[in-house]
Amino acid sequence: VHSFLHWQLNLEFGVNAVITNGRVILPVDGDTFLSDDLDLLESVEFEKRVKYILDIIEEVELADIDPDDLTSAVVLENKDSSIHIDAVIDPLSPAGQKLAPLLHVLWKSIRPSMRIVLNPMSSLADLPLKNYYRYVVPTLDDFSSVDYSLSGPKAFFPNMPLSKTLTMNLDVPEPWLIEPKIAVYDLDNILLENLGDERTLQAVFELEALVLTGHCSEKDHDPPRGLQLILGTKNMPHLVDTIVMANLGYWQMKVSPGVWYLQLAPGRSADLYILKEDRDINQHNPQLKLITINDLRGKLVHLEVVKRSGREHEELLSASMDDNHVEERKKDSWNTNILKWASGLISSQGQSNKRQGSSEHYEKKGRHGKTINIFSIASGHLYERFLKIMILSVLKHTERPVKFWFIKNYLSPQFKDVIPHMALEYGFEYELITYKWPSWLHKQKEKQRIIWAYKILFLDVIFPLSLEKVIFVDADQIVRADMGELYDMDIKGRPLAYTPFCDNNKDMDGYRFLEGPSTRKAISYQDLPNYAQHTVPIFSLPQEWLWCESWCGNSTKSKAKTIDLCNNPMTKEPKLQGARRIVPEWNHFDAEARQVTARILGIELEAQDVVPSSPPKPESLPGGNVEEDMESRAE
Repeated sequence: VHSFLHWQLNLEFGVNAVITNGRVILPVDGDTFLSDDLDLLESVEFEKRVKYILDIIEEVELADIDPDDLTSAVVLENKDSSIHIDAVIDPLSPAGQKLAPLLHVLWKSIRPSMRIVLNPMSSLADLPLKNYYRYVVPTLDDFSSVDYSLSGPKAFFPNMPLSKTLTMNLDVPEPWLIEPKIAVYDLDNILLENLGDERTLQAVFELEALVLTGHCSEKDHDPPRGLQLILGTKNMPHLVDTIVMANLGYWQMKVSPGVWYLQLAPGRSADLYILKEDRDINQHNPQLKLITINDLRGKLVHLEVVKRSGREHEELLSASMDDNHVEERKKDSWNTNILKWASGLISSQGQSNKRQGSSEHYEKKGRHGKTINIFSIASGHLYERFLKIMILSVLKHTERPVKFWFIKNYLSPQFKDVIPHMALEYGFEYELITYKWPSWLHKQKEKQRIIWAYKILFLDVIFPLSLEKVIFVDADQIVRADMGELYDMDIKGRPLAYTPFCDNNKDMDGYRFLEGPSTRKAISYQDLPNYAQHTVPIFSLPQEWLWCESWCGNSTKSKAKTIDLCNNPMTKEPKLQGARRIVPEWNHFDAEARQVTARILGIELEAQDVVPSSPPKPESLPGGNVEEDMESRAE
C-alpha cells in the first residue's frame, strides 16, 4: 500500500492525506487534520459533486423492487482491517475482467474488509467478452527473484476449447514493448486439437524495450509538426530518431534503461529551433536534454522549443527553403504533405533492432546498383510463409541490392531465427522496425485494423529519417518484374504512389464498395482511405504493377508485374488453395522457402516439399489433392 500511495498518488512516506472521490487532500498547516477540517471537506464535496448524483438516484422509483433482484454482492469481512473496499463491477465487461483479479490480489496481500457488488447490464444482444483473461502479478510468497530454481508468476489457462481458433496476446503497461521469444506453435492461430498428445501450449515473452514518449510545444504556436529529434549517448548521439506530430506535438522513441541525451536533429530543425532552457538541459551544451530511464515505467517528456532570433516567421515545412537546405528538403518532402493527413493521428520512431547482411554478400551474389527498399508486414505462420515466397520472388527478378523492412511486433520467434540465415544465403539486407500504439489514440481491437494502420498511417514516421523511398509489398504478393523499375519511377514529386483499383472483372461489380472515376485512385490495394487524396497528393501507378484475380480480369493477367493473393468475397477460397491455382510459380518458390527454412531449423522435410530443379509449367501443376500442412489446417 505504501508503494502504491507513493508511486501512483505521489505521496511521500509518512505524509497525512485524505482521499475522497478520487481527490487527494493534504493538510494546509501542520501535519494533522482536525475534525472541523473533515466536516468542511464533507460539506464541500456534497455541495460540489455528491448532491447532483443523489438527486438522480432519488428520482428513480424503486417501489416494490427488492434490491437483491437487481444486484448480487460478495462481502468479505475483516474487522481488524483499517482498509475497506467497495467495488461495483459489471462481471461481463473488459474492465470487470481486469478488476476481479486485482481485488483477489489485494485480498490475499492486505486482507481488507471488502464488498463486491456485481452489477451486470440488464440485457445483452451479444456476449461482450471475447477472450479469456489472466492477471499476473508477483505475490508475497513469490521467491523467484532470489531463488532462480523457482518459477516466477505465470498465467495458466485450463480446460480451453480444442476446436476453436485462439490467439495469444499480452496486456502490458503502456511503456512496454513485448515480443515472444519461445513459441513452437503459431500464437495467432492456436488450434489445440492440432497439438496431438501434448494438448498444452507454452510461450515465453520478453520485455524487449521501453517506449519514451513526449509532447513538443512552441509557445503561442501550434506544435512544430515535422520537427526532427534524435536520441543517443554522449559517444553516439544519434541512435534513435523520430519526428514531431501535429496532434499534441506527440513523438515516440524506443529505449532501454540508462542515461540518454535528446536533441534536435542537425539540419533544418536545429538551424531553425533551439530547446528552451529547463532543469534537464545540459549546462555545458544547452541543446542537449538529459533523460534518465531508471525504472520500467517509461517516461513522458515535455519538450518546449523556440525559434532562433531573426527567424521567427520562417516555417519548418515550407516549400521556399534556402538553397543551403536542399538535402533537408529531400528528407522533409516525404513528410510534408502526408503529415497534414496522418501526423495528426500517429507517431513512431525510426530505431530498430538491426540484423543485416553485409555488402560483401552483395558482391558474392553479383548485386550492384542503388538499393531497393521494400516494406512488408506479416502476422502468423501462414503469412510468414507467404512473406518468404515474396522475398524470393523479389530477389529472383532483380540484380540490384535489396533491403527489406519488417514490422517486428507480429513476427514469430521462428521467423526471426530464420531471416538472418536467409539474408546471408541470398544476399539481402533487412531491418526489424517496431511501433507502440499511442496511449492517447483510440485503441483498435482487431489486429487487421492495426496492420492497416502500419500500411497507411505510419509510413512517414516508422522508418529512419535517412530513408528516402520505400515500396510496400504485401506478404502474399508474388513479384514478376524487376522492382528497380518501380523504385526508379518518377512519381512527379508526390509523397505516395498507388495502383488504381481494378474494375474489369464484371463478376465482382456487386462487391465493390465505391464506384466512379473520382474514387478509383484511392481505392487501392492498400486500402488508402478515399478522403486522403484531397490532402495528400497521390500518383497513380501503371495498372500492371498490381493484379488481383478477385478484381482484375484474366485478360490482363499476362501483363501483371505483381500478383496479389487478395481474398475473394464471392468464393471465399482458402489462401493456400488459391495461391497454388492462380500463380504457376508459387509451388516452386514455396518448396524452396520451406527447404531453406527446414535446413536452418534442422527439420526433416517430406518428399513432396523438396524443391524441383525448375519451376513447373502451369499445365503440370498438381491438382487439389495436396497434403494438408499445419498452415492449411489452421486456415
